[in-house]
Amino acid sequence: MVQAKTTNQQKAADPKYRVRKDGYEWIFRPRELIIKSMTNGDIAYRSCYPIDFYWVQNSCQEKITRSAQPILYGDQKRAQAIPSITSILVKVANNWHPPTAEEIKKQGQKKELSKLSGIHQVDLQTLLGVADRICVYPHELLEIILAVAISSQMNMQPPIWLMIIGAPSSSKTELVKLFDSLHDVFAYYVDALTENAFTSGYVPPDGSEPKDLLPLLDNKCLIVKDYTTLFSMREDTIKKILGDLTGIFDKDFSKFSATRGNVRYSSLFSQIGCVTPAIFNKHYRYMNQLGARFLYYKIPQLTKDELNKGFAIANSSNDREATIKAVKNIASACFMQTVDKLPATLKNFKEKDAVTQKMLQHLSVFLAKARSLVMTQQNAFKNDKGDNVSYHEIVDKQEEQPWRALQQLTHLAKALAIARGKDSISHQEIATVRNVAMNSMPIDRAKVLAIFKEKTDTTSKELSNNAGIDQRTAQKLLKELLELGILDMRADADEITGAHKGNRYFPVIEFEDILRNYNNIDVKGGTASNGPDHKNYDKITPEMLNSSPEKILF
Repeated sequence: MVQAKTTNQQKAADPKYRVRKDGYEWIFRPRELIIKSMTNGDIAYRSCYPIDFYWVQNSCQEKITRSAQPILYGDQKRAQAIPSITSILVKVANNWHPPTAEEIKKQGQKKELSKLSGIHQVDLQTLLGVADRICVYPHELLEIILAVAISSQMNMQPPIWLMIIGAPSSSKTELVKLFDSLHDVFAYYVDALTENAFTSGYVPPDGSEPKDLLPLLDNKCLIVKDYTTLFSMREDTIKKILGDLTGIFDKDFSKFSATRGNVRYSSLFSQIGCVTPAIFNKHYRYMNQLGARFLYYKIPQLTKDELNKGFAIANSSNDREATIKAVKNIASACFMQTVDKLPATLKNFKEKDAVTQKMLQHLSVFLAKARSLVMTQQNAFKNDKGDNVSYHEIVDKQEEQPWRALQQLTHLAKALAIARGKDSISHQEIATVRNVAMNSMPIDRAKVLAIFKEKTDTTSKELSNNAGIDQRTAQKLLKELLELGILDMRADADEITGAHKGNRYFPVIEFEDILRNYNNIDVKGGTASNGPDHKNYDKITPEMLNSSPEKILF
């Protein structure tokens, strides 16, 4: 074998150092290997090595070109490097292959999305303004959706999983679909989840790889447009899918089947799901299987003014399809521009100060208690008249510790701040996160605690009348909240006779401001320039927060 010495400059220009095969060109430069598409010039693979390559000048070249796996040797003075070079080529052969048609399509999508970063700067305020042209919605909801999508690029563990609860035609689907151009690149849209969607035991008879959803979700945001379909399945199927989600939440997931053996994936992704209140309330017991994995956002009822605005949009003569397309482009541009700046944003992002940290801890303790499990059993006794009187007795409780809640709320607050163009978590993010926390508990408990927004205390009878629930159910819920340490109780005596009339329930001092001022802060939108939407935010100053954060914030 004859080896020809060549300078690095000659090597870089010499066509002998280029191999063309299957539409790709392998270019061997000094200490660098590049594999480039001959169709569009895109670089499919590039890697640098600490060893100079040079070409073999002999009759092997034809064989080398045909196999597209060149045999390279190190310089004669570095013959010991030959095994290293061989291992490099083996690694390339194992880790690189010409892209499939699907991968080429994704590359095209990435190019199209990258163009969005080059158009004029699109901020969140612009997005909120144009989205107002297609539907009526709470501004903070679109901000939360954007934040959850962005969080998929921030390697947050645990991830942010959000369930949006809204009545039919409440714009929840329209809002999540604004980002559908991100599909396959930064997001993954599915209409519903099937029984073996994440990993399947099916082995294709043609020998091809099984199509599992889970590996496709890594570093993306999974968007399930309708969880209602899931809850219409058989009970065992629902439990199976929710059981899979429980394991998947923690990133590493393995599943054994007789056909495929043990299949293991490591996939970290954020998630947004949509469901109607009727279906959610009916099947909430299934969601309890997921424990504290999801945060929830319930879309509020429209006011009269919002309803009139909705009619005006519906009756508009504008081309709705063209308008929606334009809003989608702006939404994707807003996402892309935020993600492009993400490395610098994260580098300069300020850590939580003592006040912010204290507020998030305060909220996490409340949320952990509010969504903890209390086990009761129904008992009965005979009263003086001989009638059977039933009541619920608490037999045990499973109280959640606040650590996961703290991580979830902190991650959401940070992603929200970045989506809003900030370099730190402000009181506006805390206000939005607090709204999410108030929705992230069992529906019936949230209904009870909403009473304290205007009332200082209540009895089971008053609660029954005000909330429209059965008095025995009201009594059971009040006992649960008393057991969890969210409410306190005192005897209610007749003012004249002093006779015992029952018990009155009221928030404990630690949480009374969270409950009594719930929704007093306008959280329709969180950007600093939202005008009227932020009139109540302006009332909260840093000086007020520093004086007593848990009192002033809520």
